[in-house]
Formats: sequence, C-alpha cells, structure tokens
Amino acid sequence: MKAKRILSLALAAIFAVSALSGCDWLWWLEQQQAASSSSGSSSSSAPRPSHSGSDDDENNDDSSSSSSSSSSSSTPDPEPEPEPEPEPEPEEPEKPRPVATVSDGGETLTITVNEEGGSTELAQTDLQNLPELKSTVTTVNLDGITTIATNVFKEFSKLEKVTGDSVVSIGPHAFYGCSSLKTVNLPNLKTIGNDAFFKCTSLTSIDISNVESVADYAFSGCSNLKTVDTRSATDIEMQGFMACINLQHIAVKNLDVELGKVAFSGVCQDSFHNPQKYGTLTVYYEGCSGTEAHAAKTTEENDFVTKLQTAGLNSQVTVQFAPLGKFPGAQPEEPSAEQPPAPDNALARTILNLF
Repeated sequence: MKAKRILSLALAAIFAVSALSGCDWLWWLEQQQAASSSSGSSSSSAPRPSHSGSDDDENNDDSSSSSSSSSSSSTPDPEPEPEPEPEPEPEEPEKPRPVATVSDGGETLTITVNEEGGSTELAQTDLQNLPELKSTVTTVNLDGITTIATNVFKEFSKLEKVTGDSVVSIGPHAFYGCSSLKTVNLPNLKTIGNDAFFKCTSLTSIDISNVESVADYAFSGCSNLKTVDTRSATDIEMQGFMACINLQHIAVKNLDVELGKVAFSGVCQDSFHNPQKYGTLTVYYEGCSGTEAHAAKTTEENDFVTKLQTAGLNSQVTVQFAPLGKFPGAQPEEPSAEQPPAPDNALARTILNLF
C-alpha cells in the first residue's frame, strides 16, 4: 500500500511538472510506451539463461539409461560356454615288428620292417644300411616273414643256416653265391625264383617238398648237394640242377614231372667238365613197386631214364628207383614187431660192444 501511494505521488508530480512546462502529456506517454516496448522487445529477444545443459544432461542421462536399458533388454543372455571335450589320447604309432634275426655266432641282430598293407616281405633295402652283415652273418631266422625278395642275402659269404616256418616264397638270386650255406629249413616254401641257390657249394641237403616248380638255375652249381626233396614239383625247369655233380637222391611227385633242358647236366659226375667216373642217382616216387632201390623195370621207369638223359644226365650214370617212403629223411616205418631186448649180462654187453 505504501508503495502504491508513493507511485501516485510521483505521477502527480510528473503531471504537475508537465503542465507547468507546457509539455504534451500524451506525447510523453507515447514515448514512454515506445521506449518500454523497445525495451520489452529487446528484453524478449535477449537469450534467456539456458538450462539446456542441465536438461541435456538429464536427457542424456535418460537417453543413456534408456539406451542401457534397451541394450540390456535387447541383448540375450550369453549362452554358457560348452565344456571343452577331452583331447583324445594320441594313438601310439604302430611299432615295427621283428621279422628276422641274424647272428654272427655271438651277437644277434633283429631286423624289423613296418607292416604296411599286410606286407611281410624282407627286401634288400631292409639290409642296405648294414653292409657289414654280408661278411659276418652265419645264421638267419625268418619266422616273421613270408617272402624273401630278390638279392636279399646274395653272396653272404659266411651264412651257414637259414630257417623260417612262415616263408612261402623266395625271389631270384635270394641266396645266390652263399658259399658257406649248409642248412636250409623252410618247410612251407612254395615258390623259388631263378638262381635262388646258385653256387651254394656247401649245401648238401634241402627240403623243398612243398615247392611246385623248381625255377631256372635254382640249384645250378651246388656241387655238394646230395639230397633234394621235390615231391610236389610238377616241373624242374632249365638247368635246375645243372652241375650238381654229387646229387644222389631226388624225390619226385611222380614220373610225369616235366624236366627242362639240361636240368640234370653234370649230375653224378666227378667233374662237370672232365668226368672221370659216374655215380648213381636214385629217384624216389609214389607208386614205385618193391621195397628196395632197383634198376628201371617198368615202361614208365625206362621212359623216365630217357627223360633224364634228354635233360642232360650222362648215360654213364646209373639210375635206380625206390618207394617215396625210403627217401632219406622220411619218417621211418613202424616196426612190425618189437625187437627182443638184449640180454642183460656182462658177456652180452661185451659182445655187443665188439660190434
């Protein structure tokens, strides 16, 4: 109220001054209004203090919150990571298995190969890193393999004995020139390559009773070979036993066996090139009549003698025939009756000792 009164007094004073000075009140009022309007316009055009920062911050916070909320609501919960599968235990590589042992009379060496594709062949490459074996090995056991490849033991000069129940095939030149070889025990052998035992000059006996064919030159030059069992062979090829000057006993399946060119040239002679005397060759075969060796007496036996001579056997050599059961090394026949025991007294023992 006091303020209104003061304002009224001020206006009254102004009116009084205006009247005394002759001023136009209306003009003055218009000027005041114009000034007030200009001031108001200027005042309204001036920027108001902005609170946009705060608002923006709030908006940003809201937006961020909304975005965060939206993000958290739109992002699916992460799937749990699967448990790692246990790593498989590494497979042990297939160990090469022993397929042969060789010995020099003191130390024994095992030769191994990897059994790939079911192969059990002993090849020359399996021994190529052991060149010293050629002049030292005396014994070979081949129970782990089925095939002896070409040239594997060629010219092993000290090799004396070869065994192997699993061996079924011998490649060409496998034991070529093994001049010390005396014993070959390969009872399941079925095939022999050419020159397989060429010039094995110490070989005296060999059982190849399951072999179906004696290849070219297989035993050529085996000058001390005396006994050979070929009872399963259907043919003895060219020069199969050429120059086997001491061959005395041979078993054949039957007298139809085919004999190659000069297969028996030089057999049963003192010397292949300069014979001075001739020996006896006994042929053992199934169906032979009689119980003891005898000269040819049937047409088949006489024809076989001719066949031998066509295959190179000298006509001076005596040929005789005997039952297969009499072949040296065959299982002895069961005695028909037990022999009575010798008298058990000192005199009888003395007499027996004299003989």
